[in-house]
Amino acid sequence: LSFLCPFLYLSTTLNSIINGLGKPQFTFFNSILGMILRILLLLLLIPKTGIYGYFIGLLVSQLLITLCDSCVILYFTHTFPSAWESILLPALSAFGMTFLFFQFYEKLLLHYSNFSLSILLFCAILLCFCYIAFLLAVKIIKKEDVL
Repeated sequence: LSFLCPFLYLSTTLNSIINGLGKPQFTFFNSILGMILRILLLLLLIPKTGIYGYFIGLLVSQLLITLCDSCVILYFTHTFPSAWESILLPALSAFGMTFLFFQFYEKLLLHYSNFSLSILLFCAILLCFCYIAFLLAVKIIKKEDVL
């Protein structure tokens, strides 16, 4: 079910945005629409494809909910966050920095193996500060967001 996770998380965030805009009826409507599609797909697909039909029904209905939520936000705000700035750049930088700091952690561990927990804590804190500094440098977040 891991293929569903990005859409579940995105849908939850989009639902929160819609509720914050004071339009909870659209969240309700989109959820009902997605559930109706899910039930129809389950009735049609499970007898023919078994468990795979269930997975297909989950995925398609969650995609519909996410798409409808995105359209509602676009309609009411006339803006939509950039996928590059909101998702890809922070994720790529997090993966890259984690890889680099893991290498740094292993090098420190070779020399100071008696302090492994302290080294791990030091690297984790340093990683967090560097990640925040990077996001500030590329202007994904502002100083007011951090302080």
